[in-house]
Amino acid sequence: MTPDNFVVRAAEALTMPRSAPRLAHYDPTAIDDRDREITGLIEDAGIWVRGGEIAWVGPWNERPKGARNERIPLMETGVVTPGWIDCHTHSLFAGDRSDEYVLRNAGRPYVEILEAGGGILNTVDAVRATSKKALTDTLRDRVFEFVK
Repeated sequence: MTPDNFVVRAAEALTMPRSAPRLAHYDPTAIDDRDREITGLIEDAGIWVRGGEIAWVGPWNERPKGARNERIPLMETGVVTPGWIDCHTHSLFAGDRSDEYVLRNAGRPYVEILEAGGGILNTVDAVRATSKKALTDTLRDRVFEFVK
């Protein structure tokens, strides 16, 4: 059972701000800065849970005095992210682009992936080639798994 009052120190916390910035305003060469702002990334983050609710989130070295109490349990972890975040923007899709994720993280520009036959057009083609029944079945399974 988790205590009602504890502090988390995370290597990274994604705070997912309510108003994501507009992408058009960013330089495409500044992907790291754009992604950091969109996800609300805080490196070396602190999260103070008090009374069973999140009381504060921010950089570890800026945590409030109450969250510095040595008697409060400390939990350390790698990444903290909100639970209702799905890495895909919608539940109805076909195809798989997980290999592109690896390429993007390795620095491959999206345009090169697209020119090699990947990207959004790859999954658009997969949706068009999949029957309505198969799309419906996978949608139902994904949503039930997500809710579970």
